[in-house]
Amino acid sequence: MTETKPKSNAGRHSKYRAEFAVQAFKICRLGATNEELADFFEVGTTTLERWAKAHPEFRGALKQGKLLADADVMSALFQRAVGYDFDAEKVLVVGGKPIRAKFKQHVPADVTACIFWLKNRRPAEWRAKPEPEVEGRFEIDGFEVVVYEDEEPTPPISAQRSTKSTH
Repeated sequence: MTETKPKSNAGRHSKYRAEFAVQAFKICRLGATNEELADFFEVGTTTLERWAKAHPEFRGALKQGKLLADADVMSALFQRAVGYDFDAEKVLVVGGKPIRAKFKQHVPADVTACIFWLKNRRPAEWRAKPEPEVEGRFEIDGFEVVVYEDEEPTPPISAQRSTKSTH
C-alpha cells in the first residue's frame, strides 16, 4: 500500500495584501499602466495578472480605476473638440496697486481633436481612406478578382501573357 502525503504549504507565499486593492484603484485612477502598477508593488506583470485573477476586489479596483481615468480623458477630449469656457483671473497694476480682474476665458474648438473624435466614433464616415464600394468578386485561374465601382477588372498575371509568338 502507498501512503498519501498531506499537501505541503512550503511554496512561496503571495506578497498580496488586502490594502493593495485601494492603492491599485488610486494609481489606476491617475492613469497608471499594468507595468507601472507592477513596478509600484515591486512585482512582475505576471504576478499582477495572477493577483487580479485570484482577488476579485483587486481586479475590480483595476477595472474601476482605469475606467474612471479613461472617462476623464474622453471628457477632456470632447471639451477640447467642441471648445469651452473657464473662469480666469489676471492681476493688473493700476496706480501702483495690484487689482485682480476676473473674466471668462474661451478655448476654441480644436480641429485635430474633432477629427480624432469623429474617426473613432464614426469610422465609416471619417476614416482617412474610405474603402471603395465592391461591385463584384469572381475567380480567374485560381485567383480572386475584386471589381470596384467604376473600375475595369485587372486580369491576373497568368491571363496577361502575350499571345504573340516569338519565332
